[in-house]
Amino acid sequence: MAIGPVQEVPAPVGGEARRYSILDSAVGPLELPGDRPSDIAYKQMSCGDVSVYSFECESTPDTPGFPGLVTGTAFDVEVSLECRAVGLSAAEVRTQIERGFAAREHIGVETFLVDAIMNDDDLVDLGNMPSVPAAVPELEHFIYGTSAYGLAAHILAPFAQASAFAWTAQFAGQSKRDPAWKMPIDTRVTFVSGLPQNTLLVTGQIILWRQPSVWIPPEEAALLDRELNVWKGRGRRGYVAAYECATAKITIGGE
Repeated sequence: MAIGPVQEVPAPVGGEARRYSILDSAVGPLELPGDRPSDIAYKQMSCGDVSVYSFECESTPDTPGFPGLVTGTAFDVEVSLECRAVGLSAAEVRTQIERGFAAREHIGVETFLVDAIMNDDDLVDLGNMPSVPAAVPELEHFIYGTSAYGLAAHILAPFAQASAFAWTAQFAGQSKRDPAWKMPIDTRVTFVSGLPQNTLLVTGQIILWRQPSVWIPPEEAALLDRELNVWKGRGRRGYVAAYECATAKITIGGE
């Protein structure tokens, strides 16, 4: 078969299908509370103790725990681009950077969240479980029972366990209004970047805030490397991420 010269054409526009990600299952992304991302804190009424007592007796109920203070951490997601300069203008480089964000920024958000939770000083190790069906009830018991969390919690799982969830878990299904994968009691499940393939995490709801648009510094929008004849560009978008009240992990397999 004859091989002719390769003709370079623009990347196809439209039809891209970003995979299901934390941007689909988290609360938000909400509008940032300021012009630039900064660490935030708020009190979540779903954290703390719940006391039950009878009105027929004279005992005083236990003092309920104070609402938990939830902190949100600011970070930037950065996407860079390097491409051949032939037939490409500086304006088109900027467009490619914006398309790069649409296709890949969720990877940066997931990686940040996984790193934050895995390094949380309060992360509880629930040990090992032989399979996903055995692990999920333990995670849900920890977050709803032990931690008394009142909202829909969030399980983060590696891509390697996606098929195990699909085959063995009873997902309640997705909808156009809410695309999140859910367990029967509304626990959200998201398969994320950066998580070891045998580790499952659980936490309270995950909330994201972000800047409304990608920021591409003028001095980094399109730099022409004349020696290599390539365009180099870079853009970033500010985020704040928070997860509520409690965290735990389970290892699938092992001893």
